[in-house]
Amino acid sequence: MIHAARSSVPTVGETHEDMQLHVECDPTLCAAKAVAMRTLVAAGRVRPDRSRRL
Repeated sequence: MIHAARSSVPTVGETHEDMQLHVECDPTLCAAKAVAMRTLVAAGRVRPDRSRRL
């Protein structure tokens, strides 16, 4: 599986897809999941646990 982030800014729909594809990935090691998580947080779709870093 490719763990590189998309070359363009992903839509919220694309980020949901990326989160499903990379469900087992650690966002500190997987650029695709990290970008998806930041995008969903910025869109107000996800509120991360305060104990976790993005």
